[in-house]
This record gives sequence, C-alpha cells and structure tokens, in this order.
Amino acid sequence: MNKIVHVVGTSGAGKSYAVRAVMSRGTDLEPQLVPDRANPIGYRLHLPDCARAVFVAGYYGPAGTGGCDTIKDVNTVFALVEEHWRQGCCVIYEGLFTMNHTRGPLLARAVGPENFCVVKLTGTLQECLTRVDQRRALKGEGKLADRHNAANAMKNLSGTYKRAANYASKMKFLGCCVYAYSSSEAPDRIVELLRGD
Repeated sequence: MNKIVHVVGTSGAGKSYAVRAVMSRGTDLEPQLVPDRANPIGYRLHLPDCARAVFVAGYYGPAGTGGCDTIKDVNTVFALVEEHWRQGCCVIYEGLFTMNHTRGPLLARAVGPENFCVVKLTGTLQECLTRVDQRRALKGEGKLADRHNAANAMKNLSGTYKRAANYASKMKFLGCCVYAYSSSEAPDRIVELLRGD
C-alpha cells in the first residue's frame, strides 16, 4: 500500500533534516524538473526494501531549509502529492505552510485516511530556537532572538508549535495515523512507514 507521510513541526524542529536523512538512504535519486522553475519541484527515489518508488515534494538544496515552503503556491504542493500518490508512489512532504491549509484534511479524505500518516516532530521550543539561530548563523544572519527580543522569538515559534499540534490532532480525528518522534528518530520511523513495517 502506498502511503503519504506528512512531516510537521515548528521552525527548527528538524523537518528538512528528517526528510534529507530519508533521502540519503535512497538510490536512483531523480530530481523532478518543471518549466519556469530553476530548482527541482521534488525528487523521485527508491528506498531499500520498499516496493514502491518514493516521491519527495519540494526542493532540498545542499544546505539550509527546504521542502514545500520553496514552492510558492500551496495548492501546487497538494496537487503534486496527490498526483504522485495516484501514480503509485509513496510520498513525503513537509513545510510550515502545508500544516496551515485546509487541503491536508481534504487530501486525507481523497486518498483514504488509512493511507495518510502524520509525523509530528517533538522537541522543546528552546531546542527549536537554538537550531533556527544556528541555521541563521550559517547564512550570516543575526540570531532570531537578536532581530526581535527573545520573548517575541519564542512567541513566534510557539505559534507554529501549537499549529503543528492542532493539525496532528485534527488529522488523528479524521482517522489518519499520527506519530510523534524526535528529528533523530523520525528518519528510521518514516522508512518503516513507507515499507509498510
């Protein structure tokens, strides 16, 4: 059975890290290119012991953030996910914008909630803020807590942290499988979900 795995969490939770770690285990990585877009809109790959090809939506460059937030139109994201699922692929997607959209529940209903899994990344807000600041430092930008004050930086992360939790609850209510993992354990668990273990 081909699955859709939606990885959710606040900024710095490790969404892109987890998906990159899954991609690194794959073979035959094939970027999916489309006209009028410089970067891939997704990737097709094969995971060992997984009977189906895997489509990863979004752009994952050499470093930094990635995922579906690199696609400007969130409706395009959901169309890509559904299209590749209907072609028989397993699908992974993540991004801040995708968990704020009504299309997630609509997609789960369209493909059947038994085929839709949510992986919510755990971790404290302080750990997430530290990761965001580390990422900003690599880009030569100031710390998030320096741009705003520390309380506002934490408040911003707290909002998306709560949205991820609310989204996961909503999807569980619809009958989807919902799991909570750290960013370090998520790659193994995602691979197991895609293999059907």
